[in-house]
Amino acid sequence: MSTDSPKQPPDLAQRIVAFFIHSKITPMAAIIAVLIGAVAITFLPREEEPQINVTIIDLYVDLPATPAHEVEQRVSRPLEQLLRELPGVEYVYSTSNENHSLVSLRFYVGYPAQQAIVEANSKVNANLDVLPSGASKPLIKVRSIDDVPVMTLTLWSNTQDHYMLRKVAAQLEEEIKTAQDVSETQIVGGQKREIRVYPDRAAMHVHNMMLMDMVFALNQGNYPLVGGNFRIADEEIKTDSVATYRSIEDVANTQLKNYDYTIIASTKPPLRLGAGHGLDAEDRGGPRGTSSSRGR
Repeated sequence: MSTDSPKQPPDLAQRIVAFFIHSKITPMAAIIAVLIGAVAITFLPREEEPQINVTIIDLYVDLPATPAHEVEQRVSRPLEQLLRELPGVEYVYSTSNENHSLVSLRFYVGYPAQQAIVEANSKVNANLDVLPSGASKPLIKVRSIDDVPVMTLTLWSNTQDHYMLRKVAAQLEEEIKTAQDVSETQIVGGQKREIRVYPDRAAMHVHNMMLMDMVFALNQGNYPLVGGNFRIADEEIKTDSVATYRSIEDVANTQLKNYDYTIIASTKPPLRLGAGHGLDAEDRGGPRGTSSSRGR
């Protein structure tokens, strides 16, 4: 005597499988999926190394003798509000320092770079009145994803200072520029060579002289001029006014106003040849200088 076990009803998964096995829609759906895949392969652009077009524009504005919080209120924020009106702008950033303001615009991916440059220039030039008196005209620079360095070299030393490391980095930069497919190099950090002038306040007061008079005289003294040519008998002589500074003595002998007074301050030392201010790289354990390069 045999007993048959009762059949269990199919569950949900079995019913779905059975439906597609016996349905006429299944081969049609497979054909449509194959056609969609063929169209995607044929018409969609594809690259081994896709280029991402992200346009970034930086605006530099100088406002002399102004603290950072005032630069933010008078320069950075008005420019931010103005540039947000441009089409295609995704983000607006600003950095305010003493005497300087930097406003950065980032456009949407794929927005044309040339169109962004033209629109930013037109917007800024048409609204220069939003800047306070004494502010410089905005300097516009375009950045892109290609500005990211592909190689960065850091020079570090426990014995050499920032000035010497920058000199070594400059020599290294010249060697890197000779390499093939190098489009741009840049030195970041270190200290540049400069001459520091320490005015004598007492002497300036005696001669009724302002600091701007000294600045003007130094600028004029470092400006070369062409004197022209003149003839003497059968000889032509070319004359040039070489007024550029070549040494500390040239700066010290600069004449201020109409007085027979030169820049010899009582501060010790009045003039000093050495490294400049403003480090661009952090000093962690020792001086550093960094050279970065970008390829084509």
